[in-house]
Amino acid sequence: MNQTAKTILYAAAAVVLAVLAYVAVPASRPPEVFHDEGQPFYAPFDPLDVASVEVVSYNRDKAEARVFRVEFKNGKWVIPSHENYTADAKEQLGRTAAVLNGIKRGALRSDREADFAVCGLVDPLDEKRLSPEGRGKRVTLKDKQGKILCDLIIGDAVKDRPGFYYVRMPNKNRSYACSVEAGSISTRFADWVETSLLKVTASNLREVTLDNYRVNRDTQAMVPGEVLVLKRDKDDSTKWDLAGLAKNEELDKDKVRAMTDTLASLTLVGVRHKPAGLLQALKSYAQGKKTTRAELAKLADLASIGYSMLLGDKGEIRVVSNQGEIRADSDEGIRYTLRFGEVLYGEPDDVSGADVETKKIGGAKAEDKDKKDEAKGAEHRYLFVSAEFDPALLGPKPEAPAAPKKPEILEKKEAADKAAKEAEAGEKKTDAAAAEKKPEPAAEKPADNAKKDEAKDPAKPEEKTEADKIAEAEKAFKKATEDYEKAKKDFEQKQKDYDKKVADGKKKAEELESRFSEWYYVISADAYAKLNLSRKDLVKEKKEEKKDEAKAEGKAGEDKPAAEAKPAAEAKPADEAKPAPAK
Repeated sequence: MNQTAKTILYAAAAVVLAVLAYVAVPASRPPEVFHDEGQPFYAPFDPLDVASVEVVSYNRDKAEARVFRVEFKNGKWVIPSHENYTADAKEQLGRTAAVLNGIKRGALRSDREADFAVCGLVDPLDEKRLSPEGRGKRVTLKDKQGKILCDLIIGDAVKDRPGFYYVRMPNKNRSYACSVEAGSISTRFADWVETSLLKVTASNLREVTLDNYRVNRDTQAMVPGEVLVLKRDKDDSTKWDLAGLAKNEELDKDKVRAMTDTLASLTLVGVRHKPAGLLQALKSYAQGKKTTRAELAKLADLASIGYSMLLGDKGEIRVVSNQGEIRADSDEGIRYTLRFGEVLYGEPDDVSGADVETKKIGGAKAEDKDKKDEAKGAEHRYLFVSAEFDPALLGPKPEAPAAPKKPEILEKKEAADKAAKEAEAGEKKTDAAAAEKKPEPAAEKPADNAKKDEAKDPAKPEEKTEADKIAEAEKAFKKATEDYEKAKKDFEQKQKDYDKKVADGKKKAEELESRFSEWYYVISADAYAKLNLSRKDLVKEKKEEKKDEAKAEGKAGEDKPAAEAKPAAEAKPADEAKPAPAK
């Protein structure tokens, strides 16, 4: 072998060794790979710039993506995925924006697409993948112009690192372990709407009427049932009364409290928009007018969920429920009427809206394909709500105080003073000589002396003069006038407060009815059970009082020994007759 051949052989061996060394030693990532750790996914934004929030979750059992969207339209937040129902949860909106605003990349987890499923980072809207496994939650925030402020996929929780989740951008393969409050990002309808549907507190409720009538579906006639009227005690706000309780009966305080608390915090599971033109269809039907097919369809829609129409005594239309109703009166002057409809089965997400946006993506799990649906799902109830203002619920209207009447003696005095001034003005001056001339005093008669002595008699009470009576009357009238002015001022303030209550009550009732008139609601079976109560549910037998103490008191006299009879007092001997004294 010549020298040239040896050189070529050594060079080839070196190349092979180099290749083997490269393959055998694990590839280490260069430092620049980690350069973006700690950097935000998107630039921080002003939460007030957020005009839409979209959260897409994935149901593995049904192999469908569920889209929940909230948008700012016409000056208010609405939920397009639920027929533009008003989103009242400002806190939920704020939390969602705060969670995603300026979120930073944590430790790099992977830069391979193959690791998406392991980390739960498969896009829930990815239609290319057939498997339902490993899909995460996608959250997108946009401004008024539709510009993306943040768009991220949040995956599984990082093992052994509380508060950390895998996160990636939809169009990137890199995934990171990030600190994020994923639990604050909700797709539950109930988390985005007002938690108190009626906007009333339990302490505001003053009277609750449970009208447990039913409707005969064949005759469409209302069948009366028991009517229970619960009234809050005027002196003790924690106590409620029910007419007709027997001596051995009492209200179940826990049931009453649960009922009023449920009314105050009635949480919605879902909503359904009432068909347009329903009110007109009701009027036509009630007035015996010919109804169109469209109107009949609307009435059928109402009947299908448990409601019927009746004509009232004054020709008004009354919507009644197949399951009775509750009327709750508040001290704000508002009467709420809740009518319960038919049962609605399904999971909360499924019944939250009539047109919830879903997309079939991927296939169901193999073990679920042949599984029979053994249960219909959770039970819920339709609810029809109305509100009206009644000033009588505000309590008695303030009464103006009566002005004091001037005493008769003062009126006579004023009339006499006026007459005297008029007479004085018309009198002519007498001659100075006549004015100076004084009549000689008349000789005092014995009778006059006797009258003087009688008048000076200290034993006789001194009668009040006319001047004294006038002074007393003036003092009393002055005091009465001062009291009246004070009462008048107090009345004016009370009237002002009352007028404000009336105005506030009317405004609130109009706002509530404006919302209620457009929607049917869906509530949970638990809420329905706490509201739809009978007398049997509310009344319980009083606990028996301890009889031991009563028995002990009853036998106290028997246990004591009878008092020994005291000997009668010995009769004293009659006094001996004494001889009469000698005259």
